[in-house]
Amino acid sequence: AAVLVVGAVGVGYRLRVRSVEARARALERQVAGRTGELSALNAIAGVVSASLDLDEILNGALEKTLDVTGGEAGGIYLLNSDSCAGCAPGDTLKLAAHKGIDAPLLDAIDDLAVGEGFSGRVVETGKPLSVTDLSANGRLTRTAVADQGYRSVAIAPLISRGRVLGSLFIMTSRVMQKTEQDLELLSSIAGQVAVSVDNARLHADTERRLAQITALQETSTAVASTLELDELLHQITQQATALLEADGGILNLVDWERNEDEAVACVGSAAAGAGSRNPLDSGLSGWIALNNKPAIVSDPENDERVHREGLEMLEEAIVRTIRNAAGVPLAIKGQVIGSLVLIDKHKGRGEFDINDLDLLVAFANEAAVAIERARLFEAEQRRAEQFRVIAEVGSHVASILTVDGLLEQMARLIQDAFDYYLVEIGLIEAPNLVFKTRATRDGEGPFESFHLPVDEASITGWVAATGQSLLVPDVSQEGRYVKVTGTETRSEMAVVMKAQDTIVGVINVESDRLNDFDESDLTVLQSLAHQAAVAIENARLYEQAQKLGVMEERQRLARELHDAVTQSLFSASLIAEAVPDLWETDPQEGRALLAELRQLSRGALAEMR
Repeated sequence: AAVLVVGAVGVGYRLRVRSVEARARALERQVAGRTGELSALNAIAGVVSASLDLDEILNGALEKTLDVTGGEAGGIYLLNSDSCAGCAPGDTLKLAAHKGIDAPLLDAIDDLAVGEGFSGRVVETGKPLSVTDLSANGRLTRTAVADQGYRSVAIAPLISRGRVLGSLFIMTSRVMQKTEQDLELLSSIAGQVAVSVDNARLHADTERRLAQITALQETSTAVASTLELDELLHQITQQATALLEADGGILNLVDWERNEDEAVACVGSAAAGAGSRNPLDSGLSGWIALNNKPAIVSDPENDERVHREGLEMLEEAIVRTIRNAAGVPLAIKGQVIGSLVLIDKHKGRGEFDINDLDLLVAFANEAAVAIERARLFEAEQRRAEQFRVIAEVGSHVASILTVDGLLEQMARLIQDAFDYYLVEIGLIEAPNLVFKTRATRDGEGPFESFHLPVDEASITGWVAATGQSLLVPDVSQEGRYVKVTGTETRSEMAVVMKAQDTIVGVINVESDRLNDFDESDLTVLQSLAHQAAVAIENARLYEQAQKLGVMEERQRLARELHDAVTQSLFSASLIAEAVPDLWETDPQEGRALLAELRQLSRGALAEMR
């Protein structure tokens, strides 16, 4: 019995020793496994922290992941938008890095919708997933994976700061039994990759913002370098398009009186829109102006703020569909003066975001100030030129004393000074208004005069009849407009010439551009019309004075002629009466008297001639 007891104790001891040894070996294996995991994580950390370039991070991390997990192929999906936290179906996953995947399979598994297949499900739920046999699982949507011979896949979500950025997956052609521990390792690796992706994106965004701020400063400097309005508008549009890497840009100015805006500067793919005018309630630029708010359009085809005809015209011109647009108002002291609209970031491959909009708003504020400054400068220049012309016209017309010469000179001076498309001056010769002179931009040949009735049937006739000036921004909307053959008039202005409450005539100017005249033009032209009226009256008085002088001279000559011839004829009559009697007594003396009579008659005839 004692022997048996001792033997049993020995066996129990050996069993306990073996159990301890087994637990020790298991612990060693666990420690070794954990050490391997830590080593793998350290290796991954070394790769992802070595660079801030997103492509380098993704490719380096994927290659190291395949090394430590024994995967044959793998890839990293990223969401198109990195702002997604709890993504919804319809968002898309793009394959940003891959290894061991040939081109046909790459094309087959790219552009995966959130919720679709295994990776889509992992991104949707934010939980890792291991599939031992792909061919036996109904969730597989891209069958090319199984067709290529892959049997198993393990996937972990890329999660950073609570946001799902994408997924990391590895594949093998053999059955791969993944444990919870294996999935934890893959999730840890994916977490490191996600943080690095976030950091790389933040770095890239910081770099981009810094570049944009630098570009904004340079752009603002360039915009502020000119005060010529047309050049400035084009430069603003060009600079904004380049700043946000858009494919085209449109700058619109608002006409609040007509409740419409006009595309005054268009660049890039939007160049075909130049000169177009649209009601403010029928397009994106009008919506921006009316609401004084910036806007991003991601789907122009279905956005009710987008003008359908304008969109179709641009798409027809560039022969492709416009993908997106962004626009901001141009405002001074709260008053909107226009809008700036950009189309197709990166030719439609990119999307405008809130950062782009903020940058465009900052640029638009600088641009609006520059536009206002250029307008003020242009207005000052215009006023200075107007005063110069008024003085020049006054000095020129004061020396012209013929009405026809005065009208011709004045029409030419006005046209040259303001570059008007057409200048006409008509004088009232009741019952008509007769136009005897015209000056045009192209300096056309001889002008054939024409007349219009002084009534309300025409613009100039109405002005002559009422004595009131008239400004017509758009002649197509004016029922009194009378089109003259060969002209391309789009706006017109007519002022009355009046001297001492008497209407003398009308000065009429026309433009080949819509809304080309303003109240300052009307004021200046009216001042010139007053000068012209006085000069015309002076010329007429001078002509009348000349005619009166001629008449007085004729009367004086008539009186002198009358006195001289009367004396000659009286002498001749006396001689004629004396000749018969004298001839009877002294023929010789009679002949002498006849010779004198002949001389007196010829002298009187010469005086009359």
